[in-house]
Amino acid sequence: MSPFIVWDGSASPCDGIDLEPPHFTFGFHNPCPTGAGPDQRAALFATYAAGLSDTFTGLFEMPAREAWAEANEILEGPGIEWAYLRSTSPSHNTYGVRLREAEPTDLGTERTLFTARGSC
Repeated sequence: MSPFIVWDGSASPCDGIDLEPPHFTFGFHNPCPTGAGPDQRAALFATYAAGLSDTFTGLFEMPAREAWAEANEILEGPGIEWAYLRSTSPSHNTYGVRLREAEPTDLGTERTLFTARGSC
């Protein structure tokens, strides 16, 4: 049985699964032949999620979820879909979390899981 119930872009943990940080899981919705390769994807993801912020302080801030989409849209070909699972709560909204920010260690008991995917 799947550890998550997914419906209309959101998911709920089943069977008392306790999710601790990290609050994001990045991956692909369908099989990915690695396109340009995992090293290039990791470098581009890190650049978008943190590196450009260091270089252009205050001018370039991209949430981790957007950085993942951008890295894959640049490197992967048609037919590949990037995806992520994000855990959030009313007390700690993770929608805009940047890679450089410290994540809360506990989202509390009222957590919601969201999924997203898009074409490369």
